[in-house]
Amino acid sequence: MNQLTQRFRDDGYVVLRNYLDAPTVQNYLQHSVSAAAAAAQDMPQDAPPAWRLTVKGLHKHSDWFSNLAESGDHVALLKQLLGDDLVLASCAFVDRPTNTQDGIDPHIDGAGRPFHSQAGATLWIALDGMSEESGCLYYAAGSHRYEKDRDLEISGFDRNVPGVLPIAVEAGDAIIHHAQTVHWSGGNYTQCPRRAVAFFYYGASAPAR
Repeated sequence: MNQLTQRFRDDGYVVLRNYLDAPTVQNYLQHSVSAAAAAAQDMPQDAPPAWRLTVKGLHKHSDWFSNLAESGDHVALLKQLLGDDLVLASCAFVDRPTNTQDGIDPHIDGAGRPFHSQAGATLWIALDGMSEESGCLYYAAGSHRYEKDRDLEISGFDRNVPGVLPIAVEAGDAIIHHAQTVHWSGGNYTQCPRRAVAFFYYGASAPAR
């Protein structure tokens, strides 16, 4: 087992610095903005504001995202880390505009399903640099290894819990996390953009209900 896989299994996440180069980041941004605009048109007019901060279903509105989600280079890496085949759940564009106070509360991506060691994995790619002030992600290391409520939001976690770390990133950095790893992010209190794209997959061996 290589070191990357061991870190993923121990901590429930791994950080990949310089995952994308600058021209590729711009390509992702172009396709993300276009696909998110198309996906947002399917939202009900009274959709909660949080829905528009995380626009899901990019692969349903973009052949580029559909092809990337199914056969991109990251697919083999996620299979290796999870130790399972993958079932695509969603591609999402995450936009936290400047001076947005709302963040995302502690949660797991595998909510609503039974606890499973191969519940799934998410590839999250930063399209802008992010600090604690602009809403970088927080991860609770090792939290993927114990059973939790199936609710989306998870109580009892904040930045003072042992094992929790903020992960500051530059544009092009990526994080892969287990579907049972507790994570969250704060608001963007800066004048800088805070955008990311995420690919979420269930493990093929994990029960649906």
